Amino acid sequence: MTTGIGPWFAPTIVLVAGTIYRFFYKGEKGAGFSSSLVLTQAIGSVGGSVATAIGFSLTTLYFLEKDLFLHWISSPYYFSFSLGFFTLGAGLLGSWLGRVMKDTVIRKSALSFPVSTVIYESIASQSQKSGAGQLAIGAFFAALIGVARDGFLSLKPFIQKRIQVFSFLSAKHFSIDTMPIYWSIGYLAGPMIVTPLIVGLVSKYLVVWPLNNHARFFPYALFQPLRSIDFTLAFCSGIVLVLALVSLKNYPLMLIKALRSYGGVSGVWRNISGFFKDFSFKALHQNREKSGAKVWSGELLVALCMIIASLWYLDFSPVGMFLLIAMTLLADYQLALFAARTGLATYGRFMTFVMIPLLLLCRTSDMQTTLACVFVGVVGAVAANLLFSYKVADHAGVSHDHVHKAHLLGLVASSLCVGLLFWLIVTSFEIGSPSLVAHRGLTRALLLQSFNFNYVVLLMGGMFGLLLRFVRINPMLVFGGLVMPNSMIIGLAIGAGIRGLAQKVETYVPFWSGVFAGYSLWMFVVMLTALWR
Repeated sequence: MTTGIGPWFAPTIVLVAGTIYRFFYKGEKGAGFSSSLVLTQAIGSVGGSVATAIGFSLTTLYFLEKDLFLHWISSPYYFSFSLGFFTLGAGLLGSWLGRVMKDTVIRKSALSFPVSTVIYESIASQSQKSGAGQLAIGAFFAALIGVARDGFLSLKPFIQKRIQVFSFLSAKHFSIDTMPIYWSIGYLAGPMIVTPLIVGLVSKYLVVWPLNNHARFFPYALFQPLRSIDFTLAFCSGIVLVLALVSLKNYPLMLIKALRSYGGVSGVWRNISGFFKDFSFKALHQNREKSGAKVWSGELLVALCMIIASLWYLDFSPVGMFLLIAMTLLADYQLALFAARTGLATYGRFMTFVMIPLLLLCRTSDMQTTLACVFVGVVGAVAANLLFSYKVADHAGVSHDHVHKAHLLGLVASSLCVGLLFWLIVTSFEIGSPSLVAHRGLTRALLLQSFNFNYVVLLMGGMFGLLLRFVRINPMLVFGGLVMPNSMIIGLAIGAGIRGLAQKVETYVPFWSGVFAGYSLWMFVVMLTALWR
């Protein structure tokens, strides 16, 4: 929710688990050691993927109907159970989808699976002590800073949470946040990600502020100055809306290119036939014979029962239920393929593919639309994560059945915990604050609410987004820079600057991964102590 970075946490899990295993099982460094790490990351990584999908989508409801969202989380037991039940049903459908796709995507294709390669290399490198040592040092460093800035038990904090950058400027606008997790993300993400965020920060003062206050300097004004937050949200809505329209404009050309690449209409028909062949009774029967799992009668049946019960409780119509499930399977099938090719799980794009038609055809409420996005995200996250785990298992020579069982264990554990953890986060840190920006949820809410804003400001934002595309700067990352606190962006820039100064970037990746993991654990400790008090 805070960083927008995800959903692949498996390399960090491998580094942490490898350090623990090496400590307790000093003599085990062969195939058994590798298989233990493969199964451990299969259990843990699904939780990271599911949490990312939920964090990116569920906060949308807060920005659409804040009172409804706060009423929902006011009962922690009801919130935890309802979200966990919904997550488990969607996750089981995603697990079934990944298992059905396994034969075609892994065994009959040449997809690169870059994330699986990184995970396996992390597992293979566990015999080297230097990486584990750097990880431990990084985690210890992050914990020390956490204690220094937040205090612990009777120990009072002794460093400031924000340090002013320039004495002659307002500390409110220009300060460094002493949260090392931002430095680590900046280092791992690099200048390619951080630079557009800095462009967004600069645009707050060179573009957004002058446009909003132009009436103070010119005799003719398009509108009177708005509140800063109102103008920024409307301006960003224009960026989001015009990018959505531009992407739709490209689809006819993409369709023509796809027809040519597939060999015309007949080739497209063969591809469509292949897609439905993956879901045929014959294919399901063959998968069941190969693995011994009752794919059709087991996972899918339980998943559908839980999903239909959840959607019925949310007042979805039968047509809405059918459209949501069918469009989700189609969208997440493509999402899993895209993730296998590039290593990127672009949840937002595929959520939009389902959200907009559902909203237009079924006139869903804000709650229904938000949970539809959660549903698409969780199904896609689990399916893609399972396929990546299968590929890692192939590299390490581990049985797919063992991976699937470990993955299901992780899914059940994640479903039991995700509601409580989400509740702890949103009640300990205010959504929209510097500690919990949730800009992905804000982006989706802006897309749904764009027609409620000043159309002149929307047009300005759209023109700015087109200008950014023209100069080849990622508009969505600039959007992040416009809505993120300056202190966070400066922290990310510090990490990217450190990366630029490093002679061998890869050498220090374990250290900064340790910083990320260590401070994440520290934030969890802070939440638990706050709850205890």
